[in-house]
Amino acid sequence: MLPFSPLESSEGTCAWALYRAAGFTDRHFASPLVGVIKSYSSATPGHAHLRKVAHLACGSLDAAGARAVEFNVPTSCDSLAQGDSKHYVLPMRDVIAAGAKLVLKAHGCRTAVMICSCDKIIPGLLMPIFPFADTEEALRLANDTIYGLASYMFPRDLNRALEVTEELEFGIVGLNDMVPVTAEAPFGGINQSRQGREGGAEGLEEYLETKYVSVGLG
Repeated sequence: MLPFSPLESSEGTCAWALYRAAGFTDRHFASPLVGVIKSYSSATPGHAHLRKVAHLACGSLDAAGARAVEFNVPTSCDSLAQGDSKHYVLPMRDVIAAGAKLVLKAHGCRTAVMICSCDKIIPGLLMPIFPFADTEEALRLANDTIYGLASYMFPRDLNRALEVTEELEFGIVGLNDMVPVTAEAPFGGINQSRQGREGGAEGLEEYLETKYVSVGLG
């Protein structure tokens, strides 16, 4: 995550003291600090279990000789948000990205484990974890998977984004759209997410058999 740790400099004396007061020992400092980012919320069923999962992850890291730096990110849910509140759910992605990046850097974490859920929180956490220099590198990182169901982009330049969608190896691409699913459109993936299509005319074809009949007229 970071090319260096603030604990390695002489300016890290205060950080050393704070970490030791929190229970960190020389054994932990011998290995990189690992951020454990969770999106726990007792108000959302899909997030309520994440605190327990994060606890298990921290225990595994400790057993391996590392030390977890556990923290939470905002967990706004568009299903719970009503009225004007719904307008703030998508922009929350940028808040999550900025918050995760700040904490990881400030605490000297070299890498991170993400314990999260939701189609806004996951992209928000991926942005600081996997930065990219240009579009070509972003495409390489995005396509480096055996799966290919859905991908999402939240661009400012829509024309450029439409060009990039041609290179994305996914069956569904959401551009500034958190839920690109509708009954009129085909839903399905490519690569090892290829399970046919549902929805749209393509979905009907899954239930049909094609028969070719040739009639000789001579």
